[in-house]
Amino acid sequence: METDTLNYLAEKILNDVRNKSSFSNSMLDDMNSFPLVDYLREQVIDSDVEVIISLIKSEDINLCYLGLNLVNRVLHLELIKKYLITFWNNTDDYERRYFLMWPLLNNSQLTEKMHKEIFEFVTDNWEKWKLDYTKFAGGSANLVSFSEKRFYDKKFPNSKKWIYILGLKAIGNKTDIHVALSKFKLDNSNEMQQKVLSILKSS
Repeated sequence: METDTLNYLAEKILNDVRNKSSFSNSMLDDMNSFPLVDYLREQVIDSDVEVIISLIKSEDINLCYLGLNLVNRVLHLELIKKYLITFWNNTDDYERRYFLMWPLLNNSQLTEKMHKEIFEFVTDNWEKWKLDYTKFAGGSANLVSFSEKRFYDKKFPNSKKWIYILGLKAIGNKTDIHVALSKFKLDNSNEMQQKVLSILKSS
């Protein structure tokens, strides 16, 4: 799909979200997937914060996902930073935590303790997590290119990069994982990146 088309769709969809329109599960699935989700995020403005929080609070898990996917553009607001951490601490639900971890990791000031909690969440739920990550990447054929694009995307903090390295483990084949790793310039001084690297080397 062309960029202009995606921008047009994203603008229309977000206006519908603001107006509390209803969406089918299949539509929400597309809205929560790459690449449309990235275009939706670009349309978000600070005044959308209440709409986003209401989505996150929704009993409908797909609307909750949408809220968590859209929250990136308002992460600079202290209200949102605190709310997301509180939400993480108050839920044990795998599905909600899966979507919640991404905006949490977009906070460059996220504590080392929280990074380790998220790491443990991923490794403890690896079989489920790798399927969700692969789906979000657009399928197994896109795992390396998706992870590489996100790893080098300057919109995301350096502290988040470890999760995209860990995502390479979903490739499965040890040789292919090691070939993929050659595309990533790792930080030898970053504890989380080195921790993930040791896991991949032992895969």
